[in-house]
Amino acid sequence: MKKQPLKLLFALAAALAGTFAQAEPSRLFSQELGEVTKDISVDLDYNSTATGASSVGLAAGLRIGAFGGEVLVNTKNALDLASSGFDTAGVGYKMVAAPHLAVYGILSYNKIDNPGPGPNPPATTNWAIGAAYTMRQGTNLILTVNPELVSDDRGANGRGNQNTLFVKAGAGYVLPYQKYGKITLIGEVIAENSDFLDTVFNLGVRWEPRRSITLDAVVVNNRGNLGGSQTGIPGALRLNIAY
Repeated sequence: MKKQPLKLLFALAAALAGTFAQAEPSRLFSQELGEVTKDISVDLDYNSTATGASSVGLAAGLRIGAFGGEVLVNTKNALDLASSGFDTAGVGYKMVAAPHLAVYGILSYNKIDNPGPGPNPPATTNWAIGAAYTMRQGTNLILTVNPELVSDDRGANGRGNQNTLFVKAGAGYVLPYQKYGKITLIGEVIAENSDFLDTVFNLGVRWEPRRSITLDAVVVNNRGNLGGSQTGIPGALRLNIAY
């Protein structure tokens, strides 16, 4: 059954590859870059290794270059590789505040009506604010840091009904051999101050076979003792299609 979402991702990429324009994602695996896109891009995320049943499967996000920055729709979802996402959809905005530096905010609201007897469950409101600083050394090296403060209303997202400060750092190295497309090796480390989470390590590769298509294969998504080892080949896939 797990092969079906993978086939869907690759089929969609192949079908749409000739239609779209150049736009590398304004993110690494789990963190924002200090950049915004001028285009429209769709993220399709698949996580095959998460331990919780609610965290396995497909999720979709949207980024729209607009209003001098980037509108973010469901970019922090339950498949987030840093455990900083939301179980419900959210909307936000990201803008460049200075060279190499971007700031952003995201809001997620969920109200469920109980169809049966009894009171309706309380609504939850969650938010994230963050900043991202990115340096590019020549055409091969990318270095970035992304501090982010994220809420967890009523413990709905597994962070203990408290605000959590994440500090994400990442590096990417673009391989000089590009006969089969642009290939970037990416590593990330995510630290936090939550008693419910452990430090996360992500390792993998980004492949850009066409200027409109980016495929991230996260081979290692290790969440420590609390999150459980989540290593796979690949552990997660992120497909980005831009136009």
